[in-house]
Amino acid sequence: MPPNKLPPRLKSHPDAHRGHLATMRALIRAGSARACLRSCSLLTCSVRVFLITIVASAAGMAQDDGELDPDSMFSELIESDPTEKNIRRTPWNSDPRVRLQEIGAMSSTRPPNSTMERIAELADSDPSPLVRETARLRLIEWQYERDSAGPVKSGTTGGIRQANFNTSIDEPDFDIPLAEDNQFKTRDVFAEPESSLQWLQDQESLAGKKERAFRLIKAESLAESQDERPDVLRSPFPPVVEDDEFTPPVPDKSRITQTLFDAPLGFTGPSSIIPSESPQSEHFVPIEDRWRVGFPEWDRYGKGNPDVDDQPYETGHWWDPYNQNVLKGDYPVIGQHTFLNITATNELLNEFREVPTGTTPFESTADPNQQEFFGHPQQYFMNNNLKLQFNLSHGDTAFKPFDWQIRMMPVFNLNYLSVKELGVVNPDVRAGTTRFRNEVALEEWFAEAKLADLSPNYDFLSVRAGSQPFVSDFRGFIFSDTNRAVRLFGTRLANRDQFNLIFFDQTEKDTNSGLNTFHDRQQHTLIANYFRQDFIFPGFTSQFSFHYNNDAPSAEFDRNGFLVRPDPTGVFRPHRVEAYYLGIAGDGHIGRVNVSHAFYHVEGRDSMNPIQGQKSQIRANMAAIELSLDRDWVRFKTSYFWASGDGNPNDCKARGFDSIFDNPNFAGGQFSYWQRQSIKLFGVNLVQRESLVPNLRSSKTQGQSNFVNPGLHLANAGMDFEITPKVKAITNANLLWFDKTETLERFVFQDNIHHHIGTDLSLGLEYRPRLSDNIILVGGISTLIPGKGFDDLFGVTDPFSAANAQPGKADTLRAMFVNLVLTY
Repeated sequence: MPPNKLPPRLKSHPDAHRGHLATMRALIRAGSARACLRSCSLLTCSVRVFLITIVASAAGMAQDDGELDPDSMFSELIESDPTEKNIRRTPWNSDPRVRLQEIGAMSSTRPPNSTMERIAELADSDPSPLVRETARLRLIEWQYERDSAGPVKSGTTGGIRQANFNTSIDEPDFDIPLAEDNQFKTRDVFAEPESSLQWLQDQESLAGKKERAFRLIKAESLAESQDERPDVLRSPFPPVVEDDEFTPPVPDKSRITQTLFDAPLGFTGPSSIIPSESPQSEHFVPIEDRWRVGFPEWDRYGKGNPDVDDQPYETGHWWDPYNQNVLKGDYPVIGQHTFLNITATNELLNEFREVPTGTTPFESTADPNQQEFFGHPQQYFMNNNLKLQFNLSHGDTAFKPFDWQIRMMPVFNLNYLSVKELGVVNPDVRAGTTRFRNEVALEEWFAEAKLADLSPNYDFLSVRAGSQPFVSDFRGFIFSDTNRAVRLFGTRLANRDQFNLIFFDQTEKDTNSGLNTFHDRQQHTLIANYFRQDFIFPGFTSQFSFHYNNDAPSAEFDRNGFLVRPDPTGVFRPHRVEAYYLGIAGDGHIGRVNVSHAFYHVEGRDSMNPIQGQKSQIRANMAAIELSLDRDWVRFKTSYFWASGDGNPNDCKARGFDSIFDNPNFAGGQFSYWQRQSIKLFGVNLVQRESLVPNLRSSKTQGQSNFVNPGLHLANAGMDFEITPKVKAITNANLLWFDKTETLERFVFQDNIHHHIGTDLSLGLEYRPRLSDNIILVGGISTLIPGKGFDDLFGVTDPFSAANAQPGKADTLRAMFVNLVLTY
């Protein structure tokens, strides 16, 4: 049996402690507390030496036939009559059994300090645990012998105090009182019974220990060899390892069983973490994938968890967007910080509208004998966009920005247009009155990386390059587009300040779908803005911005065959437009009042304005403000918009305001007739689709900015109703009039055009049946009641139909749309 496999019952053998108990009783009767403590130390060391001696003897002294012979253990270790004097002079033998015999040959009388130092070295650093314990026992005996002689004088040191081992007992720093004649007296705690050590040596002789130990070991071995019980009836506890006292215990890995984990919530997909740690204890199980931690099943309501009820701790499927899903970025796909978010969105738009439509009387008309300048206004438009967005990102974005991300979003488009007049879907009247197109585009594609952390509060500086969406202010008055760009952005002062610096090298857009192509537009735009939160008032954010637009000279026909650059009016000559915008905007609340405002001033030059027919200096302004107040489930709001107009189209000053690529969410936004519809006027648009400014521009997506225009005043009043958490209603009423009409008078060759455009009334509904953005149904209805200015431009001019309508009176125009958005 190896030394470290000592039978457990050997440790508790009663003969090993009988003598020490007698010693303790003698010391207690003597009344010495310190003697008791030292006797306990002697008891411990004696037992350890006794046990180690037995184990070592059993391991190394076995004869060839397997029998143990305790009498021959030390017969050949040293000479027959070693003396202490010779031992002090002789170097320690390399054989631990010889060193053990040399220590045992020394007398119990305290030797010189040099010998004690040599024994202390063995007690401190000998490789054999038996030699170390025997040396420590010998040093303790010498300490007892010294203490029995009396207190140590001041300044006296012995070898035991210089030894580097931990066998001394802390001495009490107080005197032990003894009751004698009802008075407390003190006695010397160093006094020891003279017979204690001698009695210990007599009772615990080495020979007696060896004899008893070998009998027990032999009996234990025989019992184990004859134990034929099945494993299930044996003790489940592993054997105790008796090695060096400083060696940590080694776990029994055979008893560590595999742990069954509960399933994580939702659809997690496979983990990319390869386990690198194995269980070291049955009490602790390492889980290195910290995201995929399971939860137990829980029937909260005691119904068996039916599918129709919402239950906690639900597992999901790959097609389930309502619970956690690895495909929408809830679990990492690589490591612990890399996420994949796949989003599929289908936007289906159906729109019925009435817009002024020319009849092309000089070529052909849809109806025989039709002579009106403006024909049937009815149109139907369908547009469907299927967007697949793939976003791979890295970082803990719940509380800090991306370390990096890569995004790609292809778009598959179908669009259809049906009108009542010829020359609308194509300049060639033979193309008919309907048009169907399909388009595939890579709308978004960019890579983003964080360049630096600017503060301990997760302020950062990042860069993004590629085709990306960007809105330059709160409401999208100047620029709101997705196009090819390089953007530098970040935050300061614990995210109180945000900044952007972005440069666009714009690409051409498809005429019918509005999606990006890979053809160069030859237009460059630089935008810089800075946001400051809690500016003057808590909860109010201010913005300062600069825009630069450089639209180079070019000639372009759209996919339907219409000229879009330069504008098909006035002087048909390619020209360059350079404009510089300075602006300040704000959004937030001041007390209970919600405030949103913007002001822009633009300077620049146009190398050849088509309406003026000459080089123009640009100088124009724009202002907007909206005030609203919330009361329960209703928001009351009012707003005002102003874009300056050009009052003298014959000079070289362009004072009409125009944007770069706007899409304003203001005064009704997408529900407003004036903003949603594109109203054509002699080859250009009086107002662009999803725009506010009447800029007389061929196209917002493909045309150039025109700063010779009539400008606009808009006064709005409206209310928003949160009818239910799922249904919201938006109502607006807008009064519209031109700022200046001189430009219109020159453009249409008509005098005395009135300023009043008309009244725009709209109602919009938003419905979210699942209280989320997965299903959104948006619908709107709007109407434009023409004013005198609109009548002057689009009124009835056919004398044969004047009997059925008031002369010079335009028809009321209506529009309705339904937009269904499905998102996975």
